[in-house]
Amino acid sequence: MAGTIERARDALRSHDFRRLFAIRLVSQSADGLIQAALVAALAFSPEQQTTAVGFALASTVVIVPFSIIGPFAGVFIDRWSRRRIMVISPILRAAPVFLLLLSPSRHAILFYAAALWVTSVNRFFLATAQAVVPRLVPTEDLLGANGIATVGGTVALLVGVFFGGLLSDAFGNGAIVTAAAIGWLASAVIASRIRSDLRPHTLPESPELLRHELRRIAFEFGDGIRHIVRAPRAVGPITSIARFRMNSTPASSIPTRRLEGARTVTSPVFSRASARFSLLATRMNSVEMTTRAVMPHTT
Repeated sequence: MAGTIERARDALRSHDFRRLFAIRLVSQSADGLIQAALVAALAFSPEQQTTAVGFALASTVVIVPFSIIGPFAGVFIDRWSRRRIMVISPILRAAPVFLLLLSPSRHAILFYAAALWVTSVNRFFLATAQAVVPRLVPTEDLLGANGIATVGGTVALLVGVFFGGLLSDAFGNGAIVTAAAIGWLASAVIASRIRSDLRPHTLPESPELLRHELRRIAFEFGDGIRHIVRAPRAVGPITSIARFRMNSTPASSIPTRRLEGARTVTSPVFSRASARFSLLATRMNSVEMTTRAVMPHTT
């Protein structure tokens, strides 16, 4: 443990990695604010919609881009300018985010299109932020850098969701959506100040192979689904993971003052937060094993 902390401290000596770490903290705090806004809009909208349905819709908006776009993100971030992705992605998210202030029932197309756009672009942003770490720190500090970036981002997300719930209850969704947009724009400014070369160590092969790579990933994605269908025993563990994701998304910190008078229930936040923090050590170990496995082939 002491060695990991020492390596993390060494990683923070890099000016550009400190900028990247600041980007993760600011951006993922803003992500948490938006997750709180989604649940506040969907679960506590004045229209005739049950709270359970609202929680399910909000969680779906967060999870679907993660599950579908995530596998394809790496194909593009190795071919596109990583610097541009990190600068432009926050701006692309901030531009339509105020559409989330519309009624999800009266303006469903605009509301859900904006929500899916914001969360989908975020997948490219986070994948890029993770991919550039090896370009910002020495190889021997990569483990610590990945660890603090992952843990710091998770903590920032939790903080954003928690305070987003409180702010939504006190001031409405306009305040937290505005704060999230400001946070994303700030992260774009910080990203523009990174001076290191962010290109992968090994450039991807011929651009003509892009279509082949996309087909390969799509085939593997479909093959995984077919395997699940043929092996019902896999449904249980996958369902458990999905339920954990559903429970650890925005619904974890929504104020219930609208439902229970002048009281804001925050205990769900802490219960789910403690569950997440209990996984941080496991995640650190996972980062360590992954880093050691790919260290010779770092991009």
